[in-house]
Amino acid sequence: MLESELFAHARGGFTGATQDRMGPFESANRGTILLDEVGEVSPAMQSKLLRVLPRREVRRVGESHVRKIDVRVLAATNRAAPTPRPPACDASMTSSERRSSPRSR
Repeated sequence: MLESELFAHARGGFTGATQDRMGPFESANRGTILLDEVGEVSPAMQSKLLRVLPRREVRRVGESHVRKIDVRVLAATNRAAPTPRPPACDASMTSSERRSSPRSR
């Protein structure tokens, strides 16, 4: 159901969809949309959200064609961001690069 709420749905797209419904991405076209608590969304749904950004298009649930959108997305969460891992030391690094690598400490 979250997919239907975010990306809209076409009439008959699922049981109970009695009419077409425009979603927030389409409604925010040429504007800004705030996605709050994206850290609470399932990884599968986060993946779908991440596809919207570079493609700049959404597909309503129950439709086969895409709709172009032009939105600015602000996303927020209260979860701590993961700590980035330092790059692995590999054979292509020079000896001075290996000495200064965080993993060599």
